[in-house]
Amino acid sequence: MSALTRLVRERPRDIDWHLQWQKLEAMGYVTSAIAHDVNNMLAVILGNVDFIKEQLPADSPLLDFILPAIQAAEQGVQMAQQLLAFGCKQALRPQIIPLNDAVRRFCQQKLHFPENMTPTITLPDHIGNVLVDAHLLDEALKNIVRNACDAMPAGGTLEFETNTKTYSNGRHGVPPGVYCVLAIRDSGCGMSSDIMEHAFDPFFTTKHPGRGVGLGLSMVYGFVKQNAGHVTLASELGRSSSVLIFLPRQ
Repeated sequence: MSALTRLVRERPRDIDWHLQWQKLEAMGYVTSAIAHDVNNMLAVILGNVDFIKEQLPADSPLLDFILPAIQAAEQGVQMAQQLLAFGCKQALRPQIIPLNDAVRRFCQQKLHFPENMTPTITLPDHIGNVLVDAHLLDEALKNIVRNACDAMPAGGTLEFETNTKTYSNGRHGVPPGVYCVLAIRDSGCGMSSDIMEHAFDPFFTTKHPGRGVGLGLSMVYGFVKQNAGHVTLASELGRSSSVLIFLPRQ
């Protein structure tokens, strides 16, 4: 039995994932509406501050105030985009791509991984294609890697494994269908059930202040859901955590 198959079969039963998805869907409606309005307001602020900056000479002391304002507004826009992703309202450019190729290409880019983290890949043949925005898939994988880095401060391994899985009865909250499955497993500290219940919530984080705002897995959730897929977690406290992504096979 492969590691991925074991994860799919042995996911914890004490979390009602179906109820979790209902809660997150409701949160997504509210969050995306707020994020859309905030994004529009920030666009006005950025436009006006940029205009003021262009009117100032290069040596103006006012630039010491203008440039931080622009930077803060741009960070706000980025946060609004992550919230729109969580609410499944981000703009997509979907294309049919082989999942294995996308994972292999991502893992070959060493800049995604710190020196003390070793990625390994298990990519069986004939996994199939998925219909996704390739750029946003990369962004989702980057967010998962960042979380893994926090769980493994002294380094470790990060396993990427793909497979196909057919669900006929909505088991584990996954809608019936044939899926390309990607499991990403770290060798970190794991998560308790309480943390897993909130891991996809926007602004939920276990990191120290200033190290993150808790939107990484929220973006992953929104991206997968917007591509008609499913995402869930498996974890062994003190040993490892895994993110399992199910995308409809094309």
